[in-house]
Amino acid sequence: MINRRKFIKLGAAVASVPLSVRTAHAKASEILKKGGEAYSHFTGTKLSPVPSICDQCPSHCAIIGYVDGSHVVKIEGQPNSIRNQGKVCAKGQAGVQKAYDPDRILSPLRRTGKRGQGQWEKISWDVALNDLTGHLAYAETSFGELLTELCCLGQQSRA
Repeated sequence: MINRRKFIKLGAAVASVPLSVRTAHAKASEILKKGGEAYSHFTGTKLSPVPSICDQCPSHCAIIGYVDGSHVVKIEGQPNSIRNQGKVCAKGQAGVQKAYDPDRILSPLRRTGKRGQGQWEKISWDVALNDLTGHLAYAETSFGELLTELCCLGQQSRA
C-alpha cells in the first residue's frame, strides 16, 4: 500500500525527469553546434566539405562530400536542401564505396566469348565510340521510323 509520503516522493521524481532530459538535450546540442565540420578518424585533420549532388538514384539529392586529401571519405545530406533536408539515404552514403570499388569498370570493354561467359577485352575509348556509332547507324537504317518513335516516347509529356 502506498502512503502519502511515498506518493509525494514519487510525484517529485516524475516531475524532475523532463527537467533533466531538457538539460541533457541542451548540453548535447551545444556539443553538436559545430555543424558542417568533420574530422578524419585516422589523421585527426579537418576534412574539406565539397557540395555536390548524389548520382545514386534519379532523385539527385543535394549532398556534401567530405574530402581527405584527394579521396572522398564521407557523404552527408546538404542541410539547407528543401528536398532532402540534410539527410541522405543508404544508397547515397554508399557512394564512397562505389567510387573506390576495386571491381569498378574503368575503361570500355568488349565481349569476346559467348554471352554469360564473362570473357571481356579492354578497348580504347575511340574504338568503343566507333563501334557505338556503327551500331546506331545500322539501327537507324534498319529500323528508322520505329527507332525514332521509341526514342521520343518519353519526350511527349515535355512538349
